[in-house]
Amino acid sequence: MTKTEIQNLIDVNLASGSTITATEHRAVETAILNYIADSAPLLKGTLTFGDIYSGHDNATISFSDLGTSDYIVLGTIVSKATGVTNQDEVIFVVKDKTSTSFKVYFREMQSVVQNFDFDYVIFKK
Repeated sequence: MTKTEIQNLIDVNLASGSTITATEHRAVETAILNYIADSAPLLKGTLTFGDIYSGHDNATISFSDLGTSDYIVLGTIVSKATGVTNQDEVIFVVKDKTSTSFKVYFREMQSVVQNFDFDYVIFKK
């Protein structure tokens, strides 16, 4: 259900002055719980990476079977260095998604030593 459909269900089943039944109330509660579950992340984690060698590098992040390879990966470079000057010139791309893994490719814009983690969250598409 969409947010609008849930709102309509609430407006109908929980209307002021109504004599709502337990079944109608459970329908609203179930719709809300299902909406929350469908919006929740499938997985989240951290890849400790460190330094990029030779200008580019990659890593495979593996996990238990999600049942689909049709998901969205949101990622963040998290600096672990004392200064950020070496961390702010790293870019990444996600590739080769399967139901049990994806690859993340990193590229440095300058040949300097980095020290970073890659935090990620996977959402159902």
